[in-house]
Amino acid sequence: VAIPKGGRQPDSPQAQQRQRAGLGGQNDVASIFKDPVWAEVYAACCCDAREAPSIEAARGFRDALLAQNPDTRPQRLSLRGLRIGPTTVSCLGLQLKDRGYTRLDLSENMLGDHAALAVRSLVRALPRLRQLYVAGNLITAEGAQELAEELEANSTLEVLGLGGAAEPGALSRGFRPNVIGSDGLRPLLGALGRNPKPALTSLNLCQTSLGAEAGRHLAAFLENDRTLLNL
Repeated sequence: VAIPKGGRQPDSPQAQQRQRAGLGGQNDVASIFKDPVWAEVYAACCCDAREAPSIEAARGFRDALLAQNPDTRPQRLSLRGLRIGPTTVSCLGLQLKDRGYTRLDLSENMLGDHAALAVRSLVRALPRLRQLYVAGNLITAEGAQELAEELEANSTLEVLGLGGAAEPGALSRGFRPNVIGSDGLRPLLGALGRNPKPALTSLNLCQTSLGAEAGRHLAAFLENDRTLLNL
């Protein structure tokens, strides 16, 4: 993994949780990760999952992280299916700030609408980000409205994946597609239309509970838009 540099914040909630769990010394959870940033991210995941950190679970998290992020793709970061929630996304925004990632995959996690604001902050923390994938997170129209506010001013994001087919094994893990619907699509398209310098060329809305009304909204939008090329 292209591990970002940066120190831990000793008084962070994640650090306090590790201390409460009695995980100190050379053999603690933090020692499993080469970079302390990922120890913080793992601890945040434990907060989201409401589980105490453990050596075994930390190793599983580390191995999944390494499997998704070979060193040959240092500008891409995949955190798919790692049970990431709002606390972890907020942690990522702090720990990865100004890193050179151009592609971020947060699909098949536990984001929901409550994490939408944190996702916006994370996008702003990664100035080179061009592709963002958040399929399978049970995001509804409420979360789509929050993401729309980011799209209205964002001039760098080129690909936004709100939907898409579940990867092999995702259904057995409890894949939860986003439920954007027409009520969520309208603000997204409205934000793109008001953006003076839109960069978005691809918007994946597959399996996001769109109906006939959504099709009419898309048709009306595409009549005047020349930037969005792929749906």
